[in-house]
Parts: sequence; C-alpha cells; structure tokens
Amino acid sequence: MTGDLFEPWMIAASAGAVGVVAMLHAAASFIRHHEDVAALKAEALRLRQEYEARIKSLGEKTEKVAEVSPARPVSRAA
Repeated sequence: MTGDLFEPWMIAASAGAVGVVAMLHAAASFIRHHEDVAALKAEALRLRQEYEARIKSLGEKTEKVAEVSPARPVSRAA
C-alpha cells in the first residue's frame, strides 16, 4: 500500500463488486419476469376455460328456450 486513496486493486475490487451486484439484480429481474409471465399465462388459461364454459352453458340454455318457446309468426308489415 502506497498511501494513495485509490489503489489499483481497490478499484478493480469495487468494479468487480458492482458487476456482481448488477448481475444478481439482472438475474432476479429475469426470474421475476418469468414468474410473472407464467402467472399471467395461467390466469389467461383459467379465464379462457371459464369463458368457453359460459359460452357452452349459454348455448345450451338458448337451445332449451328455443325448444319450449312457441314459434312466432314473422311479421311482414313494412
């Protein structure tokens, strides 16, 4: 140690520490992003299945109503 405020090894160690912290931050962001995407995909799948079930149920109800409803004459008055 020569008494300088910033020794070369200190600068290199600081740069290395900054690099490690930046890499850890990037890895954590990457993991969070993929967890968020996976959660969004699961939610989209759940909503799609719910939507399809409701459409199917509505179709079945429409068919039942059509079966029991009397046929209405079509009005041709114009």
